[in-house]
Amino acid sequence: MDSLLHEIWEDSEGLAGLILAGEKGEAARKLFEEEGKKLVHTFYAFSHFEAMTIYYDYYGWGEYITVHEYDKLPYKEWGNIKRPLEMSRSNLSFFKDNRNI
Repeated sequence: MDSLLHEIWEDSEGLAGLILAGEKGEAARKLFEEEGKKLVHTFYAFSHFEAMTIYYDYYGWGEYITVHEYDKLPYKEWGNIKRPLEMSRSNLSFFKDNRNI
């Protein structure tokens, strides 16, 4: 797994979404299709940071910046770190549990 294929989807208003192609993006793709989004572009990237940089370039949004150094790791090294989705879920549960702080 040197690089992964990514897909950019858009709805009728131009709102975009970036997902992995293939099996890893199946759930999101199904949701996008149900919402009427269309596949507009595909590309390969070696890391999350590279994928987001290409995504930003595609839309002319300027430079992509991350505060997470693991975003720059090649995908093939991700097996040894906690996945961003898992982190997001734990952060989400923290915020849900602490809404009134």
